[in-house]
This record gives sequence, C-alpha cells and structure tokens, in this order.
Amino acid sequence: MKTNGFLLSQNGTMTPYPCETVIEIVRPEGYVPNYLPGKNPFLTEFATKHHLPVEATRGGAATALPEFAEKLK
Repeated sequence: MKTNGFLLSQNGTMTPYPCETVIEIVRPEGYVPNYLPGKNPFLTEFATKHHLPVEATRGGAATALPEFAEKLK
C-alpha cells in the first residue's frame, strides 16, 4: 500500500509517482476466480471469526440502522 501526503495545489496538478502492477497469484489468462451461488466456503468466515450473526455481516446498508438490532433479537 502506498500513501502520499497531500497538499493544496493552486494549479490543480499532482506530482506523479511510479506505479507498477504485480502478479501475486499466477493464473491462466482469462481466468476469473469465482464461486457458484451457494458454493462460497468463505461466506460465513468473517461472522464466525468475530462472533457476529451472519445476517449482520451480509445485510448491506440496512444493517447500519438501529431497527436492525431489534430484528436480530
């Protein structure tokens, strides 16, 4: 991860920095890693690790509302 200290630029330009791509996992060209619906073995991993209800970790924006806590009870 690379972070920069940002400063206000009066002319709207940003100093370039070198970027490079890195292949971390070698895969055949065109391969797209995926799981079929219902086959993802990692779907409950986060909830299990943090002792949370699965519904709370999979519910999206609705889980941020106070009403959702009542729904879990």
